[in-house]
Formats: sequence, C-alpha cells, structure tokens
Amino acid sequence: MACSPLDYGLGGKSNNASPAAPSRLRRYYPKAPLSVIVLVVLVLGVQFLLLPRYMYHQSTNEINVSRFQLDRLDARLQKCAEYNTPPIKYPVTQAQSRTNPRWSPAGQNKVIVLKNATLFDGESFVSGSVDIVLNKGVFVSIFKSGEHSAFAQDAVILDLAGKYVTPGLVDMHSHHLAIPWPALKATRDENEMHPDTGPMTPQLRIVDSIKGYDLATEVIASGGVTTSLILPGSANIMGGEGMLVKNILKPGENSEFVVEDMLLEHGVPKENRRRFMKMACGENPKRQYGHTRMGNAWILRKHMERAKELMEKQDAWCLQATAVRESGNIASISEFMASSSKDESATDFLEYDSTIAMLRGKIGINIHCYEPEDFEDMISHSQEFGFRIQAFHHALSAWEVPEMIKATGQNITIATFAEFGFFKKEGYESNLWAGKILANHGVPVAYKSDHVTEETSAKYLLFQAATAHSFHLPEDLALQSVTSVPAKSLEIDHRIGYCSATTAGGTNINLQNGHVSPGLTAISNSLGLAEITTDPATSDGKVGQEGVNLDPKDLVFAKYGVHLEGKAFGRARLAGVTRAISPPMANGFNGGVSVGIKTSGKKTILNGGIFQGDVALHFGVGQVSIKTDSISSVSAGISKLRQIISDNGEKDNIYGRAVNGSFPLVVNVENEYDIMQLIQIKQDYPDLNLVLFGGSGAALVANELATAKIPLILTAARGAADTFEKRNALPGPPLSESPAAILSAAGVKFGLAIVGESDSHIHNTPIEASWAAKYAGLSDKQALDLVSRNLEEILGLEKTKDFVVYEGNPLDFGASVVVAFDGDDGSVSMCWPEST
Repeated sequence: MACSPLDYGLGGKSNNASPAAPSRLRRYYPKAPLSVIVLVVLVLGVQFLLLPRYMYHQSTNEINVSRFQLDRLDARLQKCAEYNTPPIKYPVTQAQSRTNPRWSPAGQNKVIVLKNATLFDGESFVSGSVDIVLNKGVFVSIFKSGEHSAFAQDAVILDLAGKYVTPGLVDMHSHHLAIPWPALKATRDENEMHPDTGPMTPQLRIVDSIKGYDLATEVIASGGVTTSLILPGSANIMGGEGMLVKNILKPGENSEFVVEDMLLEHGVPKENRRRFMKMACGENPKRQYGHTRMGNAWILRKHMERAKELMEKQDAWCLQATAVRESGNIASISEFMASSSKDESATDFLEYDSTIAMLRGKIGINIHCYEPEDFEDMISHSQEFGFRIQAFHHALSAWEVPEMIKATGQNITIATFAEFGFFKKEGYESNLWAGKILANHGVPVAYKSDHVTEETSAKYLLFQAATAHSFHLPEDLALQSVTSVPAKSLEIDHRIGYCSATTAGGTNINLQNGHVSPGLTAISNSLGLAEITTDPATSDGKVGQEGVNLDPKDLVFAKYGVHLEGKAFGRARLAGVTRAISPPMANGFNGGVSVGIKTSGKKTILNGGIFQGDVALHFGVGQVSIKTDSISSVSAGISKLRQIISDNGEKDNIYGRAVNGSFPLVVNVENEYDIMQLIQIKQDYPDLNLVLFGGSGAALVANELATAKIPLILTAARGAADTFEKRNALPGPPLSESPAAILSAAGVKFGLAIVGESDSHIHNTPIEASWAAKYAGLSDKQALDLVSRNLEEILGLEKTKDFVVYEGNPLDFGASVVVAFDGDDGSVSMCWPEST
C-alpha cells in the first residue's frame, strides 16, 4: 500500500485508491516578516560596533585597577622601608664644614669674631687665648690669638680680654613653652590626664602644646641655655614625644610666633629629625591613677606586648608584600591587596606608632625615675622588649647604684639635679656628692632644670654645674654636664655641645686661703619642721588648715613642733649656717610665730638648741598665701590684717607688741600692688614693726619702701615670673637690673633667704649672697651681711657670737667649712662638716 502526500501530515485523509506514480516531495517554511529581519540586522550591527569598545573599556578599567593596587602597594612598601631604616647617624664634622640648616637672614647675618677668648670646647679648656670666628650661628674657625687677622671686612669684632666662651648650654629636661610664664591653668598643657586616654599616651607630641610666645624663653637664653628638650610632664607612664628647641623668640624670617621656626632641627627633613619619648615611673603615675608600682609595670608590659605583636605583623606583611611585588603578577597583587586591606597588620597603627618606633630603635627613651627599685624595673622592661634607655631623669638615688646602671651596657645618662631634693620620699636620698660618685663610676652625668618654677628656672642651669663642682665633680666634667654630655645623650652632638677645636688640658684652681666669717643665718620655710615636705607623716603639719582664727591665744608657735635633726641641717652646716629662723608651715593667711634654732645638731631643745623661742609674727598676703576657704580674696586678707592691727594696738598681747613695734610682724608678699597695700598700713601705723618677706615685686617699689623704712627679706634675688602675681618680677642680668641692685641703690634695708619646696638649697646661702652682691656692687663684707648681720637687725635678733673658718672664700663655689665655734659656750659646733 502506498501512502498519499496527505499522509505526511498535510491534513489529507487516506483512501483505498491505488497509488499514483511516485513524485519529489517539498517541505513548506513560512516566510519571516520584514520587521524581524530588520531587528536581527540591527542587533548584529550593534554588537559589531559596540562590543570592541566595551571590551576596550573593560581592559582599561582592569589596567587602572591594577595600577591603583600597584600604587597602594608601593606606598606601603615605602612605609616598610621607613620602618626599618635606623635613625640617621651624623658624622663628626670639622668646624669649616658645618652648616646650620635652621639659619635664616633674620638671624646672624654678619661674621662675628670673638678675640682673646678663653675657650671650653665641650671636652676641656683650650690651651691659651684664642680668636673664634662665627658665621650663620656656628663656629667656623678657631685660631690662637693673634695668629690670624684677615677677617671679613664687615665682621663684628669683639675683644673678650680673656672672658670665657663655651658651647651653648644644653638643657635636656624643660617644660617651658608648654607651661608659659606666668603659669596659668588655661595655658598648662604638659600633662594629658584624662580617663579616655589613661596612663599610656605615647602617641601624644609635646610640639602640639608648644606656645612660641613664652617670655621665659628669653630669660632662659640669657643664662646661656641655647638648646632645650621640651618634654611632656610625668603624670603618665608614657607621656608622649618631646621636641628640641632653640631658645629664641620669633626666629623666622617673618619674626612671628611660629613653633616650627623654633625647632632645633628646623630645616632638617622631618623623617631625619630626632625623636624622644618621655616615660615616668614611681610616685607620679602612681599618685595620678591610683595604681601600685606593680600595677604600673603590668600596664606598661601589656602595652609593650601589644606594640611588639603589631610590629611583628607589620614585618610579616612587609615580607609578603615584597615577595608579591617582585613577582609582578597583577592578579596576585590585586588579590593580596584586597585580602590584606582587612588585615590590621596592613594599617599604620597611629596609636602605637611611637611605641613601635621605640621598639625599632628610632626614639630615644627618657624616663622620670628616682629610686633604685624603679631603675632596676625599667632596665628589666627595656631588656624584655629590646628598647634602649637614653637617660634617667631626676634620678636622685642613682648614686646608690652606679654599677647596676653601668652594667646595662646602654650608656644611660643620669640627668639630675645638683642639689634639689627632700621634697618627697623619692627625693629624700638626694646627695650633694652624687655627681662625683657617678662620674667616678664612669656614668655620664648631665644637669637639667625641670624648668617652670622660680626654684627650677633654666636660666641658672650653669649654677647647677658650679654647685656640683663645689662638691668635687671635676671642672671639665662639670662643664661637660651642661654642654657635651646632654648633647651626646640626645644624639645631637654633631650640632650642639661642642666647638671644633684642638683641645688641651684644663686649668684647675685650688683655693688654699682661709676666711673667717660670722655664723650665717638662714630664714627657712621648713627647717626643723619637715623632713619630706610633701609627706605629712614626716612633718609638723601646716597651719591654716582649720581656717582663720584671730584670737592671739590660738596662735601656733613653731617652737612647740621643732625637731633639731634632718638632712637639711647637714646641708646648712656645709654653708656655715649656724642659726636658722623657721616659722610654722603656713597654708594661708595666719602663719603663727617663728622660732630661732641652732643647726649644729649637737644641742637639743633642752640645752640651747633653741636660741630664741619667739622671733616674729607671720602672716601671708597674696594669691598663694591668702586664698583659702576661709579667706577667698586678697582684699579680704588685707582687711583681716588691718582688723588685727586696729583691734590690738592698745592690748598687751603678741599682736599689740607688733603694732607698738616691740615685736616684728613679717608678711609674706610677692606682688608690687600688694606691697603697696602694706606700705599704706605702715603709713597708717608708723610704729608697726613691719617686715616684708618674699618681694618678687619689691624692686618696682624700692623708693617707696625706703621712704617708709620697711625692711625686706628678699627671696627673689634670682626671681622669675613663674606665677601671675609675679608676672612683673625682674629676670635679672642681662635682661634687666638685678632686684638687689635696685633695692641697694634705693637704700632699702634687706637680707636674703632661700626658700623653695624644701630646704635642699640651704647650703648655697653664701653663694646666693655672692650672686646678689655681684650685681649690686656690694663688698664681700656687705654680701655676708645679707645672710647674717642684716637679718639680725631686721628681726631684732641678738648679734651672733658664732664664727666660722672656711678654706677658700665662702662667697665662691667650692669653699669648705673647716671649723665653726658656738659663741654661747665656745665649743666646736662643726668640724669639716659633711652631708649629702
């Protein structure tokens, strides 16, 4: 049977008819509409035209992404190189090749020649007289005097006639510029003490707190201190980074208060500048945050361990990044950068940047530290984490463990005080011979100021070196302690601390001539009443805590609390101070009645140790002395004082004796306007036996004091404008006349006293007299009278019969007491006294 075409599914029906002859079959396809054809052509055309362009942009984007990743990687690798680049090591340069990168035309713009100078070159005294050529702020040539005369035509030539020249003095611990004078709460920015940051603040930078207008800068420079390390305070275990400055205001071309222009390394690329970390241990951070020493140690170690971990992550990332970069594989680089962006090791760790830099040896570590256990602890931490200690600062007990410090091999400098001590437990082991002891053991010694108060004024940095020399630190080492030693410690000795010259042996002068003097009298603020002034457990306590009580029967008498022993007594004997006057330790307006005591240590309160039980009635007037909860203003204090005088003029009590002139009324006062108020009181009550004590502003009203016949016990012969009420205090030569000179010229009767936070300076009593006399044009006798006869006359004391024999002039550094005699019984009260 055959099938018809209808059987091929064309819709026909089958039948039984016989098949026809076979024929060729055709499939049927419907025709596409014209619109579909056009659409297809358009799509193909768009692909043909746009696909290559799309593929080009896609390729370009890939290239851009790759370039971006490469740039990021290269920037990170640059950081890696910086991480492991050690601090630049400067070569020792000759004077002729030295340059001054911070010089500008606003500074020295002419050659200066110092002829016939006696030169200390940073190591020792150069033999013979020399001529020194300076240009653009640096030593450029040094000749034997007379050997060279072809100086620049416009050179400024100064004949020094043998005067001394040293490198600029270097103070490696100061807080000026961060606490400008006069010190006000609003401008103090040396310590970051906030719960959000806590005791670990290495990320802070003191440069962010520096105020270029601090008037103390010029005062400090007038003492020869040209370079200072400005450090954060010591409240925190890690306080932040310090900064080296030149002590000159407005040094830039435009003479503006620009901090950058003050920096020692201005003109040096920032990546090559020295960095310094301030740390602290012991009492200060313990007191601020309430931790124990072991708590502080744990906080430090925890922080250091975290910094070490991050440093290791940095190093691991840098190794991986270097390998990926060297491969050149774009895909691998992109993948690495994408994955590492989430890894903390790829970040800069801003908070830990300074600590990591410490671990890499890029920052010098300077630690506020006083006692042996703290030195040992910090040395242990440095060995555990691998950082080097540059210097221990303050370090008043370092003399007890010099070999322990030396054995570290870190060449740690002891940046200390020559005499300041006793002010707290950590400072109680202060030793006047510490410099000599440390030097004998080969430990580098530097003296620094800790500047911001009158007592620590950096202007007198050289005074500390002289004091150390007087206690047998050799002359060359004493001068090195404020020039080359701190410069070496700070690793900046290629710039400062030295003069490039041929050195020769130093000159030593030994004083062998004897001098005889009356026993000296010291006016103290704590002698016999406090051993460690800031520790109540070691003192009599402070008057005024209970408020103001005007009843004379409730007055406090120092004689009832005096103890005739203590470290400061030993220092008093070193100076030939045989008698001292100590008022009660006052905390406000009413100061009580002072006592006169012997300092020999050989007598008690029962057998002549008190030479006069009642010396003077004491009050305080001014910002510090008066303002308490009971008397909240200076004017209220003046009113109270007037009330006491007016109410008791006719009474037979101690107030009445002061009013009628039979008993001294000593008023502690600083500001010149407060002094004027007291002058008015004297004018109103002419019989009043009024004596002023302090007197920072007294020179400003010297003529008025002389006219009113008001004597003064001056404590500000080397004063400073460290507080607002003393803001007009004269800084002294070379910036102003000395207060002593002005008072002397006006005819004011005055004596001298040394006061501070403690009596650690009392051994310098005759030296202070020498200082004042030098600028006031006084003779040696008149100088000694300032600390003996004048005080006796001012306070109505019986003239002392004590006398002291010195080897050397007591008005010179280095003089020693040989023997002293008690004038009351002729006994030997001192014989080659020694103290620490």
